[in-house]
Amino acid sequence: PKATECRREERVLQLFRLLNYCLKKEKETCKRHLMFTVPKVVALSPQQRLLEDDTSIVSLADVFRQYCSSHGVEWDILITQYYERLGGLQARGDKITLST
Repeated sequence: PKATECRREERVLQLFRLLNYCLKKEKETCKRHLMFTVPKVVALSPQQRLLEDDTSIVSLADVFRQYCSSHGVEWDILITQYYERLGGLQARGDKITLST
């Protein structure tokens, strides 16, 4: 990766650390142990890095797939439908909002 990409990635990791700090201060998120995973990164060279991989971590994608599986729905069909709907709205020139 280019140096700018490495700096961008480091900024994202810093953002996750800051969000974790904020989550820890909130009573409900602290009680539920909600936090972002911030992997440890070791730079071997400007183009190579080692990233920590923790198999005990559950991603939002894993949660979504498990939810779909428990409701008998294929997760990729929902995502396809979402992008088709989004594309249709954009093609018509409609304004896209969270409630759309």
